[in-house]
Amino acid sequence: MSDSNRDVKGRSGQKRQARTATKKESAGLDMTTLVGIGVVVIVAAIGISLAMGLFDSNTSAANAVQETADATVDGAALPGFDSAANPAADAAQGLAAPNVSGQDFAGDDVDLLVEGEANILVFLAHWCPHCQAELPLLVDEWSDGLPDGVNATAVVTSQDPNQNNYPPSSWLARDGWDFPVILDDESNSIAGAYGLSSYPYFVVVDADGNVAARTSGELGRDQIQALLDVATGSVDGSTVEGSTEQSSADPAAE
Repeated sequence: MSDSNRDVKGRSGQKRQARTATKKESAGLDMTTLVGIGVVVIVAAIGISLAMGLFDSNTSAANAVQETADATVDGAALPGFDSAANPAADAAQGLAAPNVSGQDFAGDDVDLLVEGEANILVFLAHWCPHCQAELPLLVDEWSDGLPDGVNATAVVTSQDPNQNNYPPSSWLARDGWDFPVILDDESNSIAGAYGLSSYPYFVVVDADGNVAARTSGELGRDQIQALLDVATGSVDGSTVEGSTEQSSADPAAE
């Protein structure tokens, strides 16, 4: 008996006759099936592409870096600092330092001053060659950390994408600055509130929130240590010196 005519048993035991596959069936998948599979593959590919795009978008948003941010100044502005005068004769010594709330590169909220503790404020401009020379020295000097009750914050100001060494976020990361950062706004409101006239610029605020010392210029190790001594209260602001190696507050003048 040929395969096409033999009897086979069904699930219930009854006999049924095996049939011979047609030419269409033996040829494999028909055109309709192939088209359907193609549609499914295309839809799946579109879905994966959209999902990856959403993932990339969310990742970019999470890793977004800003170079300027809004800043809110609370308190009276300090008188302008005379970089050519003796820092010991600074008229701002003893005045209440304005507090500032703003953000860092990651968009996290930052207060410029830590209440009840001393603060060393380092004003930096990315295009300033003396700031570029000073930053690694500060990082090295403070690599072991600061004394208890003393904080250091970089005030990144005068940002300009048309000037060199931009963006400042990459610069500070490259030089290993691990202390807090607060971004000035496009009007340089923080710099103005603290009387900045040149870069780099340093302000020491004591634990009572008053200005203990201000100075400017590219400082050496002894001068950096003097700022720290003022912050800890071991000496007064009359010991602080400045440097003639400084950059004008106007990047066009550099």
